[in-house]
Amino acid sequence: MWRGIFAAKNLEPAAIAFWKKALAEATSSEEWKAELASKYWTDSFETGPNVLASLQREQLLIADALGELDLLPETQEGATHA
Repeated sequence: MWRGIFAAKNLEPAAIAFWKKALAEATSSEEWKAELASKYWTDSFETGPNVLASLQREQLLIADALGELDLLPETQEGATHA
């Protein structure tokens, strides 16, 4: 299970820089590392294009799993999503 923070598409560059820096600092703190360890979580802080690529991979994995379980809805043409 992963968690993410998303922002509006038209966020100002200064706001993007602020949040990237703030989140990078927070996720490199000893408090965050202790929280990760206490919950047996793994850290995977990503920003920008890396996030999009990760989300696309995750979407494919979920679609594959749902397809194998025959849990995807039928498309308009009558075929399931692949």
